[in-house]
Parts: sequence; C-alpha cells; structure tokens
Amino acid sequence: PKMRHDTVLKAFKAVMDKSNCELVLIFRRFGSFSTAFEDEMRKLAEELGISESVVWLDKMDYKEIPVLYSLADVVVNVPEQDGLPVTLLEVSACKTPVVTSDLPPYQEFLSDGAYVRVRTWDVEGIVTAIQFVLKKSHEQLVEDLEINYDLILQRAEQTKCFSVMENIYQEAQRTVL
Repeated sequence: PKMRHDTVLKAFKAVMDKSNCELVLIFRRFGSFSTAFEDEMRKLAEELGISESVVWLDKMDYKEIPVLYSLADVVVNVPEQDGLPVTLLEVSACKTPVVTSDLPPYQEFLSDGAYVRVRTWDVEGIVTAIQFVLKKSHEQLVEDLEINYDLILQRAEQTKCFSVMENIYQEAQRTVL
C-alpha cells in the first residue's frame, strides 16, 4: 500500500483515456506483496476498466530488473514513504525516465537531477507528469537522462558508497577503542 498502486492505477486510467496509443502498466511483485492486496488492486483495475492493460509480474531475479526498467517508456515511483530511493537510483542507472514522489530522502537527487516530481496522492499531477515525459523531444529526453545517470554515478555508485561506509565504520571503531 505504501507504494500507492491505487494511485498509479487511477493515473494510468486517466492517461489511457487521453491517449490514442496502446498502453501497458506493469507491476512487479516484491517483498511482502500480499495476495489480498493484489486482489484488491486487481479489483480496482477491473472497476476502472483497465484490467486487460495491467500485467502482474512475479518476483524477479535482481539481474533481470534492469531489462524491465530499460524497456519502459516511463517508470512511476510514487511511494508515500521511503528511506532509500533504490528504485529512483536503479531507474536512473538504466537511463529511463521516472516520475517520482518528492520525498525528503530523495532530495539529494531530485534537487540536482532532471526528475519529474509529484505529490504521492495527486492523481492528476501524476497524469500530467507522465504526459510531460512522453511528450519530450528525443533530444531533451536523452539530455535529461544523461543528467540523472551522471548524478547517480557521482553520488550513489556502489563501490564509492561501500568505501564511504567502510571509512565511517573504521572511524567509529577507532573512537570506541
């Protein structure tokens, strides 16, 4: 529920209503994704008349996730809370556009990147953001994705982060001893 699948479904319905293209929404099961919650979201998709355009993927090996992100025209990531912007980082590393929540843990990236930010509960804002991304020129899209990719390399590259964490732990150990 904290990932706001209901809001994404409603926004997707609105985008579909305003588009003359065939669209597909893909949800990937992960973590403690419950059957009851999925059933509730499937029911909502049915009520919205979009169930034929919504695909539910089983849990995936993490090595397959970049392929999924790279195939997307846009990834919508609108959690109501999040401690670490893993999806934002992964999508940016795949050079795929992302519409994302304007959460405090994301600010380090959102303030300097070319991200499209929305309020988690704002269906119409999400619709507008998706349309904005899809209407960008190829040149502008490539430029924005390079900005985001470079930002991720500078601030979130795994070996750099691990090195920083290792230094913090070593300093803490020296302080304790």
